[in-house]
Amino acid sequence: MRKGSVPRGLPCLSLLLFLFLALPASPALGSGEPPLVVGAVAPHHNVAGALIDRLYERIREQIPHPARVILIGPDHFMRARQNIVFSAADWRTPAGLLRADAEGASSLKGAALRQDGVPRRDHGITEHIPRVRKFFGDVPVLPLVVKSCATDLQVLRVRRALEALLRKRGGVVILSMDLSHYKPRAESDAEDERTLAVLCAFRLDELNGLDVDCPRGARLLLTLLQGLGAVRSELLERSNSADFLPNASRTTGHATVLFTR
Repeated sequence: MRKGSVPRGLPCLSLLLFLFLALPASPALGSGEPPLVVGAVAPHHNVAGALIDRLYERIREQIPHPARVILIGPDHFMRARQNIVFSAADWRTPAGLLRADAEGASSLKGAALRQDGVPRRDHGITEHIPRVRKFFGDVPVLPLVVKSCATDLQVLRVRRALEALLRKRGGVVILSMDLSHYKPRAESDAEDERTLAVLCAFRLDELNGLDVDCPRGARLLLTLLQGLGAVRSELLERSNSADFLPNASRTTGHATVLFTR
């Protein structure tokens, strides 16, 4: 071989080395799957307690030991001083203490207002707190109350904070929301059919026209789940207050829906 000549085959090796270095890095060994996130829609009407319990049982099958539980509910009594507020206080339940999610509360600073008394006095949240303790033990809990007038920007800010939080270790997100209110049974059933089709198909542009008591909470839940890839939906059960209160002319609709990756 003459001095200064390139060994035969070296350009090919150089090209292979270049292509190898240009490949995206492989996941590190042991990195595993992204953390599991499970979402759900559940009623808070107390007559539907059996439906709520069965939903929690299904969630526990999917994720027995969640890193945290996030509860989203409506502001029934218009007590919130901002459109989205949260609680960072511990809860006492019949099964024992339920700790506040300090990390979650910290992540919401600047996106929502801490106002502990609002979730504590709203049945949209309090109907679920004892069940969180019963089914998941002393898991960190982050309750939020979302007004129907919350803007897209306000929802987006909270969604980004929660998405970053859930990407770390996963968790459970439950939207406490009743369906149609104060309608005759046949009208209520038809309205709920439409609502559930919208929720299960993530049809975000149709949320504002639904007869539900937490429409902006529904937007928060669905956009959050979309961002985390938990977009498989399963309608578990439906009911109406007329199933439990005979001869009711003004009814409330209920449903339980489970969302997974």
